Amino acid sequence: FLPFKKLESMGWADSFWGNNSYRTFAMLHESTDVNEFNEKFAGFTAMNSEDKSVSDFLFPMSDLHLYSKFENGVSVGGRIELIRLFGGVALVILLLACINFVNLSTAQSENRAKEVGVRKISGAGRGMLVWQFLVESVMIALFAYGFALTIVAIALPYFSNFIGKELQSPFFQPLFWVISFVYIMVIGILAGSYPAFLMSSFKPTAVFKLKLNARKYWVNPREALVVFQFAVVAILISSVWIIRDQMNHVQNRDLGLDKENLIYHQVYGTMQENMVAFRNELLALKEVNSVSYTFSPITELHSDTNMMKWQGKDDSYRPAMYRMGADANLVETAGFELISGRDIDVYTFPSDSNAVLINETAAMRMGFEDPLGQVIQDDDLSFTVVGVVKDFIMGSPFDEVLPILVFGSKRNLSFIHVRLNPGENYSEIMANVEAVFAKFNPGAPFDYNFVDQVHARKFESQKRTAKLTGLFTVLAVLISCMGLFGLATFIAEQRRKEISVRKVLGASIPGLVRLISSEFTKLVMIAVLLGIPVTWYFMDSWLETFDYRISIDWKIFLWTALAALGIAFLTVSSQAIKTAMINPAKVLKSE
Repeated sequence: FLPFKKLESMGWADSFWGNNSYRTFAMLHESTDVNEFNEKFAGFTAMNSEDKSVSDFLFPMSDLHLYSKFENGVSVGGRIELIRLFGGVALVILLLACINFVNLSTAQSENRAKEVGVRKISGAGRGMLVWQFLVESVMIALFAYGFALTIVAIALPYFSNFIGKELQSPFFQPLFWVISFVYIMVIGILAGSYPAFLMSSFKPTAVFKLKLNARKYWVNPREALVVFQFAVVAILISSVWIIRDQMNHVQNRDLGLDKENLIYHQVYGTMQENMVAFRNELLALKEVNSVSYTFSPITELHSDTNMMKWQGKDDSYRPAMYRMGADANLVETAGFELISGRDIDVYTFPSDSNAVLINETAAMRMGFEDPLGQVIQDDDLSFTVVGVVKDFIMGSPFDEVLPILVFGSKRNLSFIHVRLNPGENYSEIMANVEAVFAKFNPGAPFDYNFVDQVHARKFESQKRTAKLTGLFTVLAVLISCMGLFGLATFIAEQRRKEISVRKVLGASIPGLVRLISSEFTKLVMIAVLLGIPVTWYFMDSWLETFDYRISIDWKIFLWTALAALGIAFLTVSSQAIKTAMINPAKVLKSE
């Protein structure tokens, strides 16, 4: 942070209202309403310059981290979208657990039917029974929450390391416990409501005459809940697959430069005063292949404008063009591919301080059929095109290729890039390079960056998203399998006599396993078919946020179906095999 008057005294400020080199921070009086201020402030630039298309506004610093995505001067999201996404996924996983509770409670309703019948005969009203079942549900939720908090307390440091953020424990905040109490009550009541009202509705006469199953449904509620569970599982599995494919697609993208064995360092102090001598000493090292001073790091774009001019340009055509700068040997140092012309070299050609190197996209945007020799005007400076290089990516690897112009040394050159010769002992190589830096700027830190490491950090947010999505998917699969296992166990127990009769009549064990498993296989297939369009819609919308993206492959859904079927079959088959291997004599001896 610097006061603007300090920038003026250093000669870093100018009178050009289109200069976007700085972020300006303003401290408002506490009584000032930001919206009211912005209404007065909107036309500030238009009032002081010839550019009438710009509208100004201030944005609260407290919201900048989460709401930093803007369109036409309006915040349309940002990192808050990730919080909403994972909050939604967490709620869905919680819903899966509630479905398990409902399914298993209703499945065991027959086991508690006589209890309900006896209580009703003894004078218990329906309201009393509903209250009993809801209290049981809330107590289960309470014990589960205590168990969950224990896991969270143990896992919090590991989870913080997993996502790369230091998370603070909420256990000492009163609001957390208030919310926890409400949460337990809501979850306990929601999960227990359907079983409570179902079981309390049993009539004693029906209970003791074993007519509980007389009620028929067009759609079996338990089957519908299993379908919903595995539809969620299918959506999450296929989403993880698509996210992984998108990440691999971008990570394998051709950057148009060689990021290996390349470092950069900011140029300041006495280094800036002796740039030629400093460069020559670096080149004298056997560890150094080439050196180039630049306007910004090769991994970042520090400047853009829509005010450039060139021959044949329509005044109404104002595409955004991005600036870079170099003194010499940038093509060799950065590993660019030269298509035509030559590299900038102010030491061999002093006039190259007014030369410019452009990429393919810049040539296309400017409409140049033969770019060499074309003159480009930027502010009050004119530059001649001396070379064209293949498109290269300096910014986000997820974005489209940008039109980039590398100007000669008329632009400020504040960074130095050093191409190192490959070697096994990097500590020795870096020690020799550091010695030269220390000679020309004694006492200053050797604060270098490897280009490949900086590039890798650009994927960290997406990698965390992929990891968290994968973690949530595993949780969803485990919870769904637990519910399916419990339901399969109960159904297998109910069908013991049927299975025994079938065995007596000659049914084989593989045939019986297929019979028991087929019911769940059908439900999983329906779930996958329902999940496919949902996944397609949401993941296609997510992919639309990237300029460089994959197309969704239908084979992903085939593999998802096979994975879901495999998970379901493995979950159910153990119980199916156990039931199929029962000795019929033990089951049917009372018949």
